[in-house]
This record gives sequence, C-alpha cells and structure tokens, in this order.
Amino acid sequence: MKSLVRHLLEPIKSIKDQPFHFAAWWLVANVIGLAGFWLPLLILHGRGKPSYLVFERLVHAGTLASFSIVILADGIAATLFTLGAGSNITALGIRALITIIAIIITIIQVGFVAVECTMTESSHLFVSFHILFAGLAIFCATYLYCFRFPSWEKGVAELNQEQDQQIRDLVKGAESISADDKGVRL
Repeated sequence: MKSLVRHLLEPIKSIKDQPFHFAAWWLVANVIGLAGFWLPLLILHGRGKPSYLVFERLVHAGTLASFSIVILADGIAATLFTLGAGSNITALGIRALITIIAIIITIIQVGFVAVECTMTESSHLFVSFHILFAGLAIFCATYLYCFRFPSWEKGVAELNQEQDQQIRDLVKGAESISADDKGVRL
C-alpha cells in the first residue's frame, strides 16, 4: 500500500520543480475559467440583489459542468501528448488511471446535465452534485497538470542505473561479510 501511495505522489514532484508555472496555470484555469459562473453572481451581489436563484440557474444551465469538461479535456489532451513520457510502465499506468477517471467524471457530468434537461423541476440535489463534481474535476485536472512535465518519471535507463548501483552495493556488502550469524566462516 505504501508503494502505491508513493507512486501516486510521484507526479506531484513536477509542481515543486516549477511552482510559479503551476500557480499561474491553476489561477488562470480556475479563476478565469469559472468567470462565467462567478461574474454574474458578483455583479448581482454588488447591486444588492439576491443571487441564490441565479446561482441555482447557472448550475442547472450546466455552467459548472461545462467548465469541468473543458478543464478535464485540457488535462487529458496534455497527458496524451506529453513529450518524453511513456518509458516508465508505472508512470504510464498512473497516467492511464487518472485519464480514465477524468473521462468517467466527464461522462457522468454530461449524463447528469442531459437528465437534468429532461426534468421539468430542478432539484437541490443536482446543485450539490454539480458542486461536488466540479470540485472533483478541479482536483483531477490539477493532478493531470502534473503529467505535463515528465521530469518526475524515471526512464528505463535511469531505472537500470539504479538497479546496477543496488547490485554493486549488495556485492560490496557481501564481500565484507566473512561469517554467518552462527560464526561459520563463509
């Protein structure tokens, strides 16, 4: 289990490599990307008018869903076309897993928007659902961002060097041992 968590945390190293690039991307993608949602609410609030009804209508109109789909599509496209990636099978598996999760989130959101369009009366349940899935989409897109820079991936050559070094260390350790635990000379 520790190994799985360690592997899943590896892509986050790319954020540490380029923190300002990540911060700029995240702010632009989320703040500007959600402007069609928060700007009408801000304008209404500034005018002193009630905004909850507009909030619900924006959610039911699919504003959060369409934002989520666009941000996930950007992450999926970036993941599929990252240069210099793919030589590490574990990294490739993580990319595939997160991309599949992003596609599933997208399909679920499209499905709920379609179901919601056929209903005559909107539900508060759908509002909570859209907010939850927009949060999941932002989280997933943020994780997909980490795949844009394959610096965290160890390629075949690097893995071979690590294995060779481990073998050399084992040989050195074995050479220094002249007797086993019972004192029998080896």
